[in-house]
Amino acid sequence: MKRCVSVIMAGFTSYAVCAAERLWQAAGDGDWSEPANWVDGILPGASDTAVFNTALSADAVVTMDGSAPLVGAIKVDNADNVFTRAFEGAQAVRSNEFVKGRAELRGIWTSTHKAITGVGSAAGQTAWLDLTGEAVFSATNQHALYVGTANNARGRVTVKDQARLSLSAVDTDFGISPGRNTGSVGSIVQEGGLVESTGRFLPGYSGYGAYELLGGGLRLPYGAGNTRYRLAVQSNSTGLFYQRGGDLLVATNGLSVGYHFEIGSGNNNAEAVYYTDGGTARFETQIRLLSGGSSVNPCYAELTVADDAVVEAGSTVYLRSPDTTLGGRTAVNLNRGGTLRAPALLQGKSGVSGLNGDGGTLELMRSAEYATLFEGLHAVTLF
Repeated sequence: MKRCVSVIMAGFTSYAVCAAERLWQAAGDGDWSEPANWVDGILPGASDTAVFNTALSADAVVTMDGSAPLVGAIKVDNADNVFTRAFEGAQAVRSNEFVKGRAELRGIWTSTHKAITGVGSAAGQTAWLDLTGEAVFSATNQHALYVGTANNARGRVTVKDQARLSLSAVDTDFGISPGRNTGSVGSIVQEGGLVESTGRFLPGYSGYGAYELLGGGLRLPYGAGNTRYRLAVQSNSTGLFYQRGGDLLVATNGLSVGYHFEIGSGNNNAEAVYYTDGGTARFETQIRLLSGGSSVNPCYAELTVADDAVVEAGSTVYLRSPDTTLGGRTAVNLNRGGTLRAPALLQGKSGVSGLNGDGGTLELMRSAEYATLFEGLHAVTLF
């Protein structure tokens, strides 16, 4: 497939710039630089999409050793989910698309272009992308990672070992968003390595989105006015943050922050759960449950801190955001030794909210609110 743009110049001189899909045809392992591995012997260029959709009979490795400094996109659309197509070496890209099937990055992808990398874009199918070893995917100019980009599509990204995923979305609505599309399922599982994103962090944007932090470090520095941290964004969405290890840092970078870490949007039928039973989490922002929307139909937000987990907020934790109106329920649970540490824990808007303690620890550092700690809560249960 070719997409051409013709340009007419002075003196009636014309030329055409074409963007084409260049098809990989190697049946197994192969070098990017070898023309025989590409249909018609043409290697992809800066405006082209490198398409990998050949059937595999075993795991295969693509060695990215091409001389072209940039390719328009890498598109993986495997015929089945049995075998993995791995990428070694280094390649600059504008963006990537993982339609379905299994892909693994062992080398380096870099991008300096404003673009979206999508994982899982075929209805009824699943796409996997694993970053392993010392892999690096670094995008430095307003880049987004969307996981689950079509209705009934599924995507999963795994970061492990010493791998690094780094996105700089700056002052845009880009960033990390699993469960991006209505009806989609998207998850990011971090077993190790480092994930950092300056921009938006939105698990469960319109579909079902989950981020699992099992090890390594997750860094969400505040970039500018478009920065958002929110679980379950749109109506009918589900957002989950699940932490069993590793460490999370939501940093303000010394800037005046107008937004908060929001567990649940408060929109109709949106459900958000932040559950942690291991690792540490440090927020330099407020934590707000049910924040940013108004619901008529039911919605739910929960923060549970259990076992060895420690969650520390540098500002107030609101069981209900002061800006939320109408319906919805919230709960903060402290179980089996989990520790929540904050300057203050406040109800915010009136509504159905509960604080439940079963062996956990609540440490409050601002004594002015001690006397009114439980005011306005629908229920306080201590075991």
